[in-house]
Amino acid sequence: MTDLMAAAQAEIQRRALTERGRYYTPNGRAEEFINLLKQFTPNDPDIKILILRAGNGFGKSALSVNLAGYLAGRIPNPWFDCVPYLREFRRPNQGRIYTTTTAASTTYQVEAEKWLPRGEYTPRKEGHNFNWKFSFKNRSQFDFFLFGQDPREAESVSLDWSLIDEPPPYALWGAIKTRMRVGGLIIFALTPLEDAAWIQMELEIPGRLGRDVFVLQASTEDACIEHGIRGHLHHESIEAQMREFDEDDLTARKGGAYLHLSGAVYKKFDESIHVI
Repeated sequence: MTDLMAAAQAEIQRRALTERGRYYTPNGRAEEFINLLKQFTPNDPDIKILILRAGNGFGKSALSVNLAGYLAGRIPNPWFDCVPYLREFRRPNQGRIYTTTTAASTTYQVEAEKWLPRGEYTPRKEGHNFNWKFSFKNRSQFDFFLFGQDPREAESVSLDWSLIDEPPPYALWGAIKTRMRVGGLIIFALTPLEDAAWIQMELEIPGRLGRDVFVLQASTEDACIEHGIRGHLHHESIEAQMREFDEDDLTARKGGAYLHLSGAVYKKFDESIHVI
């Protein structure tokens, strides 16, 4: 019995080190976002669009990597396992993360190494100086597409799911949505700064909200240890981070609301430009 207990403890320790995605725990507001998917029928042929608008530090990148790992490899995790749409999502599948060069080459490399299960996937650079494509044992895979690439380069693949980290150029949107040839899931996880205005005007409109577009707004405070649920940031750290921003910037950077609605686009007023 002692040997069995020791072996079990060793296995728990191994998983904690090499399969951290099993233990990913979303904060309360991120859990609400994940649970939006409970209303959908698994393998629904329609395209579902979820938009998470959140302040800086909310944990969007960690959520995105863990969603990517679950969608591709179904890494066991109780927060995702309880959502039929995710649990029964068609596999193998092809996914993609759309983001900036900086995020793909730095943030996502760290998050993938931290959360994805070692030995269950093979990363490949594909001519880049960082891991570009992730192939799983079940033949699912996902890759990156950078905002700076020519949108026409995104036209050559069929996708089952897409994760969009921060507001993409509008010119890229056509290529993103038409890649879902048999339905699928598109998730935006972003802080809605100036480049996000088109998302509200095209997607967050009465004819689409609650039909194929579903939105959740979150604050940095939702990730607060003292004021949120299962948060990871101390309140004093949030206050220090936000101190450098003015009230208009805080609308988006802390509150997750659209910056262009605050009038921040005219902070640097120029009469020759802004007066007709």
